[in-house]
Formats: sequence, structure tokens, C-alpha cells
Amino acid sequence: MNLRARVARLVAVAGFAATVSSCGYAEPCAGVGVSSYLSVSLLQSEYPEFVDGTYELCAFGHCSTEHFVGREIMIANLDLPDEIGPAHGTVRLRMIPKGARTPTVDESAEVTLDSQSDNCGGFGYNRGLALTKAGGLSSTIPTTGEWDYRKRFSPTTPPASPKADGSPAGLSG
Repeated sequence: MNLRARVARLVAVAGFAATVSSCGYAEPCAGVGVSSYLSVSLLQSEYPEFVDGTYELCAFGHCSTEHFVGREIMIANLDLPDEIGPAHGTVRLRMIPKGARTPTVDESAEVTLDSQSDNCGGFGYNRGLALTKAGGLSSTIPTTGEWDYRKRFSPTTPPASPKADGSPAGLSG
């Protein structure tokens, strides 16, 4: 095969690879593919009896039963099919404390899924909700007190200084 044919073949393969890998978009992509889901956040400090407990989250004919992970903000997730679209309906969350057999929390709320794009042509539909003792299950997520993510992730102490040898603090170099 002559040089001109090899170059033409290389250009064709590179063009195909760029198309398949979504590199052909003029603007940056957030990632190919966006998933559809629901999530409910709740504070461990309000619901300590549910650390390592179980939840059942149901909506739009789909359910998920999982265990809570013991974090400051605990999250219940429900994956939804991408073709669900901007659906409107009832979300139901039932929670069972660790060691119990029956739910002690049974909350419902009406929601409409929001559209989310990955800027690569993919769309997902999702919604975040919050469960609070004061407001129950709601699509309004609090932004004050323990829910204030800005306070949660703002550094309260300056970062560690590099060690004398130039490596970052805490790392051996």
C-alpha cells in the first residue's frame, strides 16, 4: 500500500474514532450519557435510628430497596429508565430502622422530573427530594443549618504546608 493510501486510511479511521467517541462536539461534554433517577436526602442527626436501616423508594412503577449508609447526609436512590421522560407522579419513601421488621416512616410527595443534558446529545430525567422532621418529604431541599453545603465544604483551617523536601504534607516523597 502506498503512502497516500495509508494516510487516507489513517484519516478515515481517526474521523470514525472521533465520531464514535463524541469528540466531534464543538463544546465540552459533561460525559456521554446521563442517567434518570430520584434521590431523597435526609440528615442522620434527625433520623439516627435509620443508620444501617433499610429504605424502599418507589415512583412511576419502579422501586428500590437498599440499606442506608451511615453518613451525615444519608441518601436513598432510585434508578429510573431513561425513556421515562418528564413524568409527574407520586414518590413514596418507607424506612425501616436497623433490626426492625416494619416501616416507622412512610412518606409520599408529588413530583415532576426535571430534564438534564450532558451537552453531548444525551438526556436524563431526575429529581432530588429531602426528608425532614419539620416538612416531611418535599422537593424543596433546605439550604440552611446542617443542610448548608457551602459551610460543609468550606475549609475551616488553612491547607497543610508542604514539607521541607517539597512533597505535600502527609505524603512521603
